[in-house]
Amino acid sequence: MTLGIRGRRIWTTASVVFVGMAVAWSFSAANSAILGRTWPLSSFLFDPADRFADLTNLLMAQRQGNPYGDSVIMIYFPFTNVLLRPLVDVSRELGAGLLLSMAAGVTGCMFFICSHGLRGLAERLVVSLTFVLSYPVVFAVDRGNLEILTYVLVAAFALCWSSGRQGFAAVALSGAIAMKATPVIFLAFLLPRRHWKYLAICLLLVLLETLAGLLILRPAMLTSLSSMLDNLSAYNDKYAVGDAGFAFGHSLFGGAKGFVTLILGDEQRRTFSAAVFPIFVVIAIFAHASALVYVLRRRPGFWRGLTVLTCVSLLFMPVSADYRLLLLLAPCALFLNERALIRNDRLIAVLFGLAFVPKGFNFLVWESSSTVPMTLSTVLSPIVILALLITVVWSGQVRDGYGEAGGCCP
Repeated sequence: MTLGIRGRRIWTTASVVFVGMAVAWSFSAANSAILGRTWPLSSFLFDPADRFADLTNLLMAQRQGNPYGDSVIMIYFPFTNVLLRPLVDVSRELGAGLLLSMAAGVTGCMFFICSHGLRGLAERLVVSLTFVLSYPVVFAVDRGNLEILTYVLVAAFALCWSSGRQGFAAVALSGAIAMKATPVIFLAFLLPRRHWKYLAICLLLVLLETLAGLLILRPAMLTSLSSMLDNLSAYNDKYAVGDAGFAFGHSLFGGAKGFVTLILGDEQRRTFSAAVFPIFVVIAIFAHASALVYVLRRRPGFWRGLTVLTCVSLLFMPVSADYRLLLLLAPCALFLNERALIRNDRLIAVLFGLAFVPKGFNFLVWESSSTVPMTLSTVLSPIVILALLITVVWSGQVRDGYGEAGGCCP
């Protein structure tokens, strides 16, 4: 592939992100400053009065001694408490600043490395800054959500694995899995026989990291574990079947709920959610299994396999809040850096870009609340990610293993 083709691919995605973010901020500014509207009609982000609340609530629970207590629905695994310990005594602003530094630092470095196909340092810095200021990063920092920590670990896994540092990649992935269940899907790259030693390292570290988290919970270990299971059930009731966070998600289940709301209204959505949720769980299990089989049998190349697994994880969870879009940044960076010719690469570049811009221009408000928006993003975002998934699967490429070639480093 010529240098010009790679540069065109990079600028296509970066331009979509830049224009999309500029339009979104301009729309919000016009609604607020010119039309005098207040939230939710004045911003594509969450309620500004609730900024950094995810982090604030989790740290409050840490200080109370039982992070899985009644003050917050904490569903992260015990190892997360190890990572949170250094933040317990800091202010919410400092904690949010640390999360911002991690999200911006990892994103900026990743896209700076993977845009080495561009000619000059200034161009690479502009591209990196564009993705640092993209919607997933802005939204995750605005919420102060711990998905940033998961993203940092998954991004480290992707960069290390694509550049042949499988041992470091296994260590990074173990931390992500020890935090929450969803990154388990990336074990697909460690399942081939030649990578079993990295699989063993990863699983052993997950066990040790979990034990470290459990030791922090002592002597309230059993109580905390019981509370964690209760929280998982409460989370499904409140967020999956219920309405919480509905407007700021991109799963297919949320998209279906949004479509029902637009056509039939609020009450029909609630009935639909309760009836379809068990069916969707079965569909989600099948979708994840199919993605694993695709990666293991088709051996599509690392960036492609990572994109497929990430899209399936985003789409086929009953709840997938917009901060989880962070996980698409790593496969996007590897795609932009790919040396091999890629069919439909311009379309893939555009779809990646569209995934990283806000689509929640708040024209609609739920009947049951004057402060919680029901946005068109709920329907549009899963369509964009599904289109990206289908295009990547069907675009075709020379089979090159699991990304040992065409990695992220020059």
